[in-house]
Amino acid sequence: MFKRLSLVQSIILVVLLSFTVAAWSVLLITDRQLRETADRSQSEVYAERIDKIMRYLKEKDQLLLATGLRDAYIDSFQDSALEYLGRVYNNTSNPEIYPVIQRVDGTMMLHPKIARGGIVYTDTFFFRTALRLRNGEFDYDYFGEPKWAIVRTFEPWGWIVAFAVPKKVKYRDVLALRTRLTVTLIGITLLTCIGVSFVIWRMTKPIRELTRAAQAISKGDLNFTTPVVGKGDISILAQAFVSMRASVRERIDSLHHEIQQRKRTERQLHEAKTVADHANQAKSLFLANMSHELRTPLNGVVGMLQLLGKTPLNSEQAKYTELGLLSCTRLMELLSNILDIARIEAGKIEILNDTFNLAETMQAVNHLFSSAANQANVHLSFELDPDIPVFLRGDAPKLQQILNNLVGNALKFTKQGKVAVCVNALPVLRQCERRLLFSVNDTGIGIADGKLTKLFEPFTQADDSFTKQYQGAGLGLSIVRRLVRLMRGTICVATEEGVGSTFFVCIPFNVEDANVQDAPPNINEVAITGKEQRVLLAEDDNVNAMVVVKHLEKLGHSVHVVVDGQQTIEALSKDDFDIIFMDIQMPVMDGVEATKRIRAGEAGEKKANIPIIALTAYVMVRDKEKFLKAGMNGYLAKPVDLDALLTVIEEVM
Repeated sequence: MFKRLSLVQSIILVVLLSFTVAAWSVLLITDRQLRETADRSQSEVYAERIDKIMRYLKEKDQLLLATGLRDAYIDSFQDSALEYLGRVYNNTSNPEIYPVIQRVDGTMMLHPKIARGGIVYTDTFFFRTALRLRNGEFDYDYFGEPKWAIVRTFEPWGWIVAFAVPKKVKYRDVLALRTRLTVTLIGITLLTCIGVSFVIWRMTKPIRELTRAAQAISKGDLNFTTPVVGKGDISILAQAFVSMRASVRERIDSLHHEIQQRKRTERQLHEAKTVADHANQAKSLFLANMSHELRTPLNGVVGMLQLLGKTPLNSEQAKYTELGLLSCTRLMELLSNILDIARIEAGKIEILNDTFNLAETMQAVNHLFSSAANQANVHLSFELDPDIPVFLRGDAPKLQQILNNLVGNALKFTKQGKVAVCVNALPVLRQCERRLLFSVNDTGIGIADGKLTKLFEPFTQADDSFTKQYQGAGLGLSIVRRLVRLMRGTICVATEEGVGSTFFVCIPFNVEDANVQDAPPNINEVAITGKEQRVLLAEDDNVNAMVVVKHLEKLGHSVHVVVDGQQTIEALSKDDFDIIFMDIQMPVMDGVEATKRIRAGEAGEKKANIPIIALTAYVMVRDKEKFLKAGMNGYLAKPVDLDALLTVIEEVM
């Protein structure tokens, strides 16, 4: 409740409570003192009265003794005394105050309400107490009414004389005085509260003005005027408040300007981001289309050269064929690097966390470059730390891509000597993780100091002159650095021009459970025998179709060719086939739609589960996942390699 009171109300309440407590404390103390004073005063009054009665009785007794006939006249004297006392004290203006005379045997002698003689009152509290005290004062209760009595004993006659006074009568003047005091105090309190309230209201008026001004400012109204009155502290506070309001207004204007400027900047950034996103989408779409359009004819070129290499050729023709395939390989690497850069920049590269054998990954890199190293007369070696677990969890394809780029660069810039690849385990920081340090050392030409700062930038080469000896687009190391960062790793290089270079890559991998090491081999990895398969090929490009047909026929398979998805469904519904190679982009019906319809049973319920392999030039991110999700069993990217063709057939059959 007190939290809801204003400052003025709180001050008034405190003052009122303080004054009220003080006033009533004074009243209580005064009342107690008045009662004590009244007690003494009334006791003296009635003591004097009863003593006067006792003197009267003593005088009557002395007269009785003077007659010499005490026994004869005692009753007469007592009657005379009682008649006198009754006449004097029972005709007072206050009938509640009267004397009481009773014999020691309990016989009532004088009482305004009880007849004299005959009735003996010995069992009352009044009689017992009076008989016991003889002379004194006591309080008692008379039929529920509190009374006070003063007692004397007249021994010659055996009388107990008392005055009984109601307490309300005894303290009547005190109660009246207390009532007057109470009324007076209440009036004074009210007048004091009114006066204090007015004074406080006047004193706190500037504070209230400041409060209203603060509330107005809190609601955004900076035009609220604050009057400055007086010359005291409150006036100084008001002046400071006015200055503060001006500062707040200035600051708000400044913030408003900054907010507007920031909104304009954010709007411009949003528009620029929208343009950049559209440009990035256009670039991704362009790269995807260009990748498809380039890979399709390139597949024909590579396939024709491979087929040509299988025919009888003289040494010159074989050399030309080999150079043509090498040029296609370089073109394919360049195309793959450009697509990788685009995928990384678009944030569409996903890092896998699959179980893999590190030794097998290293063996794959060795197998890829061993022939080139032998031709260049360069010793290529691989060393694997025995403390490294056999199975790890991570992205083996990305790791192999990193090593392929580093080893490929090392062989390209090394004319003689060696290229050494080492993998060492770093100290364990977490039990579930192993940090591996890969180093690729070569004895090549090294890198000049001026080139190191831009070494990992796209399209940067160690030799960018018109007389450069080494071919390449300068994308390999840029891709390596970005892949390493995506895999939570780091890369650095130590080099000396004319001596060689060493690239260090540190990548963390998760540790695979021990039971994976004992996992049985995948049955799909078991090579099939030379059993002839009936193949249905869906390909709308004649050259690509001829290349795939020739490759499959050399593997001992029979092939039936169709040019779109609709013809694929019709051919499958009429004849039996063992496997389908499905191009994706075809007229009439694309390969994805055709696959979905085959799985739905449009070519026959028994043929709904036939193995289907995507044969496509779409190699952008998520393409393979999208095709497999559509119901395909395998994925083969163009240009088609004979070994890859054989591998994918083995995997799905």
